[in-house]
Amino acid sequence: MGLNNSLPFIVAFLADFLIGDYWMIMIILVVFFLPAIVIITLCAWPYLLGDTFPTHLYQIGFQILFSMGNGGIDAIVDIFGAKQFHPIVHASQLDSYWVWSTVMAGVGGVTAVLVYSMIANVNVTISFGLMFIVLLIATLLFVYGTKRYIVRKNNMKDNVLTARAMISA
Repeated sequence: MGLNNSLPFIVAFLADFLIGDYWMIMIILVVFFLPAIVIITLCAWPYLLGDTFPTHLYQIGFQILFSMGNGGIDAIVDIFGAKQFHPIVHASQLDSYWVWSTVMAGVGGVTAVLVYSMIANVNVTISFGLMFIVLLIATLLFVYGTKRYIVRKNNMKDNVLTARAMISA
């Protein structure tokens, strides 16, 4: 529980100080989210991994990898999207982005839960498999758009000021 609560701070720190938002999103998707969904899908397939339910593997996939991926993505993806706008020139568009980002996150979450739940009533494995396919497509679309993104270099002066503010808080 403590790791999940502090994960957004760790992700933000790593992204801001070391590798940047874009690469942090890629790491979270490839290292945490995609493997988590694969593990969960394989565990949902009856008798694929043995005669008993693979509880430990499921815990790794769901409680560790998926939780860390979800906490990490939540902390960084909206910030990365907002950095695509110029803070002065696109101020009104930036306000609209924050509103629509929040609305669409809610709509997307509710839609995903409803679709996956309805499919899970028929076949749980297909439900999780669909989740993997959708996440893989989203990852590929994110990579496909790479050339269009504004990826700012880390400014050490700002990073030092941020670190001081974090420590003093």
